[in-house]
Amino acid sequence: MEVSQIQFNFWIFFSNALCALALNLSIFLVIGRTGAVTIRVAGVLKDWILIALSTIIFPESTITGLNIIGYAIGISLLIQMWKIFIVTSLFTHT
Repeated sequence: MEVSQIQFNFWIFFSNALCALALNLSIFLVIGRTGAVTIRVAGVLKDWILIALSTIIFPESTITGLNIIGYAIGISLLIQMWKIFIVTSLFTHT
Protein backbone atom coordinates (compact mmCIF):
# COMPACT_ATOMS: atom_id res chain seq x y z
CA MET A 1 0.00 0.00 0.00
CA GLU A 2 1.36 3.39 -0.95
CA VAL A 3 1.21 6.39 1.33
CA SER A 4 -0.24 9.42 -0.43
CA GLN A 5 1.50 12.75 -0.24
CA ILE A 6 -0.23 15.68 1.40
CA GLN A 7 0.00 18.69 -0.86
CA PHE A 8 0.08 22.17 0.59
CA ASN A 9 -2.04 24.65 -1.31
CA PHE A 10 -1.20 28.22 -0.34
CA TRP A 11 -4.47 29.71 -1.63
CA ILE A 12 -6.65 27.34 0.35
CA PHE A 13 -4.58 28.03 3.46
CA PHE A 14 -4.72 31.79 2.87
CA SER A 15 -8.48 31.86 2.19
CA ASN A 16 -9.12 29.76 5.31
CA ALA A 17 -7.02 32.14 7.41
CA LEU A 18 -8.86 35.13 5.91
CA CYS A 19 -12.25 33.58 6.74
CA ALA A 20 -11.12 32.90 10.32
CA LEU A 21 -9.94 36.50 10.66
CA ALA A 22 -13.25 37.82 9.31
CA LEU A 23 -15.19 35.57 11.69
CA ASN A 24 -13.20 36.71 14.72
CA LEU A 25 -13.53 40.35 13.73
CA SER A 26 -17.29 40.02 13.27
CA ILE A 27 -17.65 38.29 16.66
CA PHE A 28 -15.61 41.08 18.27
CA LEU A 29 -17.82 43.76 16.71
CA VAL A 30 -21.08 41.99 17.61
CA ILE A 31 -20.02 41.50 21.22
CA GLY A 32 -18.93 45.14 21.40
CA ARG A 33 -22.27 46.41 20.14
CA THR A 34 -24.76 43.96 21.67
CA GLY A 35 -23.14 41.75 24.29
CA ALA A 36 -21.98 38.19 24.73
CA VAL A 37 -25.51 36.82 25.04
CA THR A 38 -26.16 37.55 21.36
CA ILE A 39 -23.22 35.42 20.28
CA ARG A 40 -24.30 32.58 22.56
CA VAL A 41 -27.85 32.67 21.18
CA ALA A 42 -26.56 32.78 17.61
CA GLY A 43 -24.33 29.78 18.34
CA VAL A 44 -27.23 27.77 19.74
CA LEU A 45 -29.43 28.64 16.76
CA LYS A 46 -26.61 27.66 14.40
CA ASP A 47 -26.31 24.27 16.12
CA TRP A 48 -30.06 23.65 15.82
CA ILE A 49 -30.03 24.58 12.14
CA LEU A 50 -27.08 22.23 11.54
CA ILE A 51 -28.89 19.38 13.31
CA ALA A 52 -32.07 19.98 11.29
CA LEU A 53 -30.20 20.18 7.99
CA SER A 54 -28.13 17.09 8.76
CA THR A 55 -31.27 15.04 9.37
CA ILE A 56 -32.74 16.29 6.07
CA ILE A 57 -29.57 15.71 4.04
CA PHE A 58 -28.61 12.44 5.76
CA PRO A 59 -31.86 10.57 6.52
CA GLU A 60 -30.00 7.75 8.26
CA SER A 61 -29.27 10.13 11.17
CA THR A 62 -32.64 10.15 12.87
CA ILE A 63 -33.93 12.33 15.67
CA THR A 64 -35.74 10.48 18.44
CA GLY A 65 -38.79 11.71 20.32
CA LEU A 66 -36.62 12.43 23.34
CA ASN A 67 -34.36 14.62 21.15
CA ILE A 68 -37.38 16.58 19.92
CA ILE A 69 -38.61 17.12 23.49
CA GLY A 70 -35.15 18.35 24.49
CA TYR A 71 -34.96 20.72 21.52
CA ALA A 72 -38.46 22.04 22.29
CA ILE A 73 -37.52 22.72 25.90
CA GLY A 74 -34.30 24.40 24.78
CA ILE A 75 -36.07 26.59 22.24
CA SER A 76 -38.75 27.64 24.72
CA LEU A 77 -36.15 28.51 27.36
CA LEU A 78 -34.12 30.41 24.78
CA ILE A 79 -37.17 32.45 23.77
CA GLN A 80 -37.95 33.22 27.40
CA MET A 81 -34.36 34.25 28.07
CA TRP A 82 -34.41 36.45 24.97
CA LYS A 83 -37.62 38.15 26.12
CA ILE A 84 -36.16 38.81 29.56
CA PHE A 85 -32.94 40.11 28.00
CA ILE A 86 -34.84 42.49 25.70
CA VAL A 87 -37.09 43.80 28.49
CA THR A 88 -34.13 44.26 30.83
CA SER A 89 -32.11 46.08 28.18
CA LEU A 90 -35.05 48.37 27.38
CA PHE A 91 -35.31 49.53 30.98
CA THR A 92 -31.61 49.80 31.77
CA HIS A 93 -30.45 51.78 28.72
CA THR A 94 -31.53 55.39 28.38
